[in-house]
Amino acid sequence: MVYFAKNYNFRIFCALIRRDIKVFSSELMDTIIDGIVLIFTEILLYSHFLPLMGMPSTEIAAMYIGSVVFVLFFLGENLSIRHVFDLKHERFIDYQLVLPISRPWLFAHYIVSFMIESSIISGLLLTFGLFLLGDKFAVISPDWIGLVIIYILSLLFFGLFFLFLSFVTNFEWFMDNIWPRVLSPLYGFGCTVFIWSKVNELSPWLAKLCLLNPLTYVSEGLRAASIGGPAFIPLWICIPVISCTIAALSYALMRSISKTLDPV
Repeated sequence: MVYFAKNYNFRIFCALIRRDIKVFSSELMDTIIDGIVLIFTEILLYSHFLPLMGMPSTEIAAMYIGSVVFVLFFLGENLSIRHVFDLKHERFIDYQLVLPISRPWLFAHYIVSFMIESSIISGLLLTFGLFLLGDKFAVISPDWIGLVIIYILSLLFFGLFFLFLSFVTNFEWFMDNIWPRVLSPLYGFGCTVFIWSKVNELSPWLAKLCLLNPLTYVSEGLRAASIGGPAFIPLWICIPVISCTIAALSYALMRSISKTLDPV
């Protein structure tokens, strides 16, 4: 009986994912155009403008990876806004809650859909950016398998974190306070626009503060995998930390969902 229930959940989960992919495919051309414009802008910025302003060529690759993290951060914020608005006004979630699918599978569908949608632009930016930057992208010893693992974990982290924010806050507080109180410190101390080793050289206590931020391990892990070398926090540290963060976020998300949807 349990097997059939799980199998039924999986079938509905797959049907929801297929529906979302169909929606994504109908908007694919616009998404690709957005990605091309973004790639062109970032390549121009990191290959010409920032070097003219004094950025060392050895840091171009690391900073470019940081821009990919920023794109994921931005897409995750959009995910939060959509869901926190739905919980306050549209309540489309009420329709989905009556579907014959358990809550963990339903919200897993939300996460997987976000991962698929966000991988289109961020994947284009990562792969074509590495190719188009050419010799300006100083690759030392990349780990391509590690890059796939850390990239998938990063997508999962952003999906869980931003979905959690939409359920743990109310609409008014979210719109007024989420950026200055939560997202700005997270992004500012997440080693997206700087390298952790450089911060450690400048201020060890500030570097320790950055190590409390899971975004640091996303940024440094992507750099360590795509560039390599001793300048970044190694993958064998980043992957376990992100994995533990994902486990904690999964638990916190289900708790917040229960409190929001079943307040009594």
